[in-house]
Amino acid sequence: MQVEASLLQARQWLSEGLFSEAYEMLLSLRRQFEQEAPAPALLLDMWRGLLTLAQARSDARLVQEVVPKMLQAGRDQFEFDSSQMGSLLHHAGQALAAIGAGSDAETFFMQAYRRLPDTPKARYDYGLQLAYFYASYGHVDQALRWAKDAAGKAGNPDELMLAHRAICCLYDAQGKSLEAAGLRQQGQSSMPDQNPAWLLIDQARSQRRLGLASRADGLYREAVGHLPDSDKARIYREIALNLLSRRDLGGAEAALVEGMQWVNPVSFEGQLLRAEQARLWQFQGRFAETEGVVQEILALWCERFAPHHPLCLRLREVLVELSILRRDWLQGLARAQDLLRVSSGAYGGEHPCVSRALFWMAQVWLYEGEREQAKVALMQAQMIWDEWADYAEVERALIHFGMGLIFADELEFYKAEDEMKKSCDLIEQRGLGDQALVLGHVLSARGDICRITGRDRQAQDCLQRSQELLRPKK
Repeated sequence: MQVEASLLQARQWLSEGLFSEAYEMLLSLRRQFEQEAPAPALLLDMWRGLLTLAQARSDARLVQEVVPKMLQAGRDQFEFDSSQMGSLLHHAGQALAAIGAGSDAETFFMQAYRRLPDTPKARYDYGLQLAYFYASYGHVDQALRWAKDAAGKAGNPDELMLAHRAICCLYDAQGKSLEAAGLRQQGQSSMPDQNPAWLLIDQARSQRRLGLASRADGLYREAVGHLPDSDKARIYREIALNLLSRRDLGGAEAALVEGMQWVNPVSFEGQLLRAEQARLWQFQGRFAETEGVVQEILALWCERFAPHHPLCLRLREVLVELSILRRDWLQGLARAQDLLRVSSGAYGGEHPCVSRALFWMAQVWLYEGEREQAKVALMQAQMIWDEWADYAEVERALIHFGMGLIFADELEFYKAEDEMKKSCDLIEQRGLGDQALVLGHVLSARGDICRITGRDRQAQDCLQRSQELLRPKK
């Protein structure tokens, strides 16, 4: 009974996000089970708990160790029970996907899919899950196929709406924002009695992708009034990001403060809002305040998840950027190297997280005048993105931008302008949205290069558009 109580307590801690406590309890049980073999069901519960923990922490080593042991315990427990094994295979796939082992995850997901009950409901649910999986790895076409298949098996209006929302997001990822907006409008007109909040939010996201930030803001504001209090903080964070895309720094900060009213500041959602607020302070030149909050939240998330969790890596990127803004190249290089060490150590050398780290290494080297090292890092980053992501246009755009700056520094202006054009084209394929600021900076650099090469009309067009995008909104 003591073992059962310990497993129950560990599961409770996992559900509450108390990962350290759950980890210690499960490790204690593991040591106990190594000395005396438990009932198969208890052993399986222990491995399940450890895998859930490893997935939550993005602990690649522990995931790889636990998956085969959990599946073996499952085979010992369930033998030929296909549905139960299907559930375990799905769990294994989710954990492997969380650590970037996409190929292995896909194998387990497909094995789980073959064990599903042959019912529309089961196929609908799993089709959506597969759509989200493929989307997370940048395989938009495959994701869209599974999302449309799920929509065809929807059993009620709510299920159909959820599938359509997924399809709309994928259309957005493909740059088909008009198709997405049309489908969202169709959903709103076909289900007038439904709570309009999420339909409004989806429409806001479409308008945001199209660069219509003012229209998106109105839709977001209307949606908030229909949301339960528990969801308001998350949407105020989106409102802030939308306002930031318009250079409305005051409005963005006000939205974040409003979002804080609906959440406990020490909760995970509260920490997300504080992290966004810190990024806003960075735009305002309040570097010391940004650094303090980012370091605080990074320490909390490294403990809660793992140092290589994607959220932690993004905060490490902010620290690199802060060093660049302060012109502290030595600190920036050290932080970029740490970012590369943590990401490559956890995910291997061919992962998007590694590509982002290489991009930041290149930024530091570029500012230091180490052009050749910067060029090599950017080329490595581009090779990774070309292999991984079907829709990572923004990331590749940044790489082309960096290469353009290098060529400009080498006085190879026609090569530089070609890279800048590629960068602009990639961003505009997806619509402006949150990338308006990035596009503004790229157009500014492209305009300068066109002026140097004597293309005054094109230079004027680029610089005028850049000013419109970068001008702070009142």
